[in-house]
This record gives sequence, C-alpha cells and structure tokens, in this order.
Amino acid sequence: MTELSPEDAAQLRRRVLGWRAAEVRERQLRATEGSLAPADALEAALELCELMHESARPDPLRERAVEHARVTWRRLRDGWR
Repeated sequence: MTELSPEDAAQLRRRVLGWRAAEVRERQLRATEGSLAPADALEAALELCELMHESARPDPLRERAVEHARVTWRRLRDGWR
C-alpha cells in the first residue's frame, strides 16, 4: 500500500470528519423528528455530495480517456457529414 502525502491524509481526515458529522446530524434529526422528510434527505445528500466533490481530485487517466473518446467521436461524426 502506498503512503499518503500529508495533504492527502489531511483531505481524507476532513472527508471522514464530514461524513461523521453528517451521520451524527442525521441521527439527531431522526431521534427528535423521526425519519427525514424527502426535502431534508435530499439536502443532506447534496451536502454529502459537495463534501465528496471538494475532496476528490481529477484523475488524469480518466480525463485523457474522456478527451480521447470525444476526439474519436468528433472524427466519426464529422466523417458522416
């Protein structure tokens, strides 16, 4: 297993703390109000998505593959015109 750089470790810690905070908040809401209403559940899910998106770094291999697919599709499409 590879070692994490200090900044990657800090990002991972922040992500885990965010997940734990969201879980604690959800448990508190459920304990006091019962199940989450659909709007509240959506809001919590969007907050979690934001947390994950902020901590995610772009994957250079994925970006290259996507760009290659776009170029290939553009060439194919232009060839049909």
